Amino acid sequence: MKSKLTLTFCIHIRNRFWQLSKTLPQNLTDNFADRGTVNFVLVDFASTDGTVDWIIKNFSRHLESGFLSLYRAPALDPYDTSFAKNTAAVLGSGDILTNLDGDNFTGRRGGRHVLETFASYKGPIVYHQQAGPGDGSTGRISTLRAHFYGVGGYDEQFQPYGYQDHDFVRRVATKYKAKIVPQRISRLLHFWNTLRWRGPFECRFNRCIPNPRPSSIDHQSLDWEEMNAANHLLSVHNVRKGKLVANSGLIGKRELEKYVNGDFVRINSLEEGSQFQTA
Repeated sequence: MKSKLTLTFCIHIRNRFWQLSKTLPQNLTDNFADRGTVNFVLVDFASTDGTVDWIIKNFSRHLESGFLSLYRAPALDPYDTSFAKNTAAVLGSGDILTNLDGDNFTGRRGGRHVLETFASYKGPIVYHQQAGPGDGSTGRISTLRAHFYGVGGYDEQFQPYGYQDHDFVRRVATKYKAKIVPQRISRLLHFWNTLRWRGPFECRFNRCIPNPRPSSIDHQSLDWEEMNAANHLLSVHNVRKGKLVANSGLIGKRELEKYVNGDFVRINSLEEGSQFQTA
């Protein structure tokens, strides 16, 4: 493994304490041995369920060391997944950025696994850890930070939900001729993981908390299926036209608050993450 590579897990949340209270402690424990090359960024979009206070109370040593960085952002109404993912990603300092949904588990030393996967390929890759349809890991996407900025992140012109992950993967793969690498699981490992984890969410690096897909979201006029279909059509159109860079260089929320030394201070995301420009 190339020791010079570092990775940031990027998390965005809003009122998902019941999920995060299970995933965050486990993910921090599972990656603590690799804290020299792996870290976590978490952006809370005005949760009202006590999430921020819980994080500060229970993970002070990780906040102080920088293994975990906590940010607050204004509420999104409606919640926009592309915007939220971009906001978390631009705060990442790692050479590789991995979107980590709040209901996902990395698996033991899951960050090292991603780093080793990137190091095992000579050419550019996009690592999409979706092991199968409906396994809850559709959003687990890892790219080089330079490639994330090079395509302008997730497309914020999309409807708030649906297809943004697949579109992002396609634009990176097309622009950089990157190989799309799926999560590989041998039959023997699949069987063994099934015995250990049970149920359909058996992959060691792809476990998540099952969530039913809502029929309506944030009082939107379109449901998830309709938004997904609209975003799919827009994605196909953009890629065919060669429009591979989204958002005109303006990615996510700029003005945020970061938890530092016991208090939140106002920061600009450009000062925290990479200074790459879209191209």
